[in-house]
Amino acid sequence: MRSRSLILALAAAAALVLGTAAPALADHNAGAELYNPDIPDQCYAGAITEGTPPVDIYTSRYTLVEKAGRLHLVCTFTVPARVEAPDGGIGESKGTWIAPTRPTVSLSAGTCLPPGVDAASELWPDDETRSVPASQAKIVAYRTTIVMYCSWALDDLP
Repeated sequence: MRSRSLILALAAAAALVLGTAAPALADHNAGAELYNPDIPDQCYAGAITEGTPPVDIYTSRYTLVEKAGRLHLVCTFTVPARVEAPDGGIGESKGTWIAPTRPTVSLSAGTCLPPGVDAASELWPDDETRSVPASQAKIVAYRTTIVMYCSWALDDLP
């Protein structure tokens, strides 16, 4: 049953890459944090990223692939079936998150930062004047699995 859930989530993520959905607003970032030594080699989604629980989530289960002139990031998170919003926390306005029993798709425009960008400052650590190409975070949630997909043109990366 667990592998069926993962397969469905991955299939939904693949469909999301090929399809479209109504955009959602988010004002927090997501991506692969490869700069901060406190979060070693972790993929993350911020507490107010659309389609995620009201707390920051992290995983070491991610893949980076260069293909067709783009850098693709796919992250797989395992989360509890119910996540309470923290009192006074940044995700408090989202309320309690209940794991969906059907795949749900969310898009967060301009929230996914490429690997190497400092998540806190949203700047390149070696050149703070260089433009950071934030991409759309495409998120599929199903039961206790969340899959996030982001991609960037290789020409936009250092």
